[in-house]
Amino acid sequence: MLFHPETELHVNITIKSLYIYIFRTYERWKEATEIVGRSVNLTLMVFHQAACWFKDKELVDDFKRWCIVWFYCHVKVMKNSSSLHLNASSVLHPEELAALNNSPQPGPMAMLNLRELFAEADLSPEQFRAMESSLTVLWNLNGQSVRIRRFAIPHGLSLMCTGLVQV
Repeated sequence: MLFHPETELHVNITIKSLYIYIFRTYERWKEATEIVGRSVNLTLMVFHQAACWFKDKELVDDFKRWCIVWFYCHVKVMKNSSSLHLNASSVLHPEELAALNNSPQPGPMAMLNLRELFAEADLSPEQFRAMESSLTVLWNLNGQSVRIRRFAIPHGLSLMCTGLVQV
């Protein structure tokens, strides 16, 4: 016997709780990266819908611009950076860029612009509902990835693991 039985039990509990903690954190990270991938694909799908359904070329160009900005607004929040990425900055007007850079949560501003643009388009009710549904799913996906970033491991599991290590 290498350790005293009581010490061996504590070592086993500590190792198992760390194992759960590490692999659950990795699983959450993997889930967040999958969500970001789905978000990118859904953004492309929303833009393709706009390109097919919008009759006004200027609306399509503005929608494309705000789809790009929407993604980089999410990146700004995820990386906790102070300014938008250069790719987003290059497609914005100076006033828009200043407003988004000064906002701690620029995503709602970008989503509002996307919704205003497709509301201006002359869409049928079915097309309007389809785009609204896609944007709602996009908003929810980005919210999920931000939650995972802020809470990499569920609070209950974290308490259980730290409690077992302390015991």
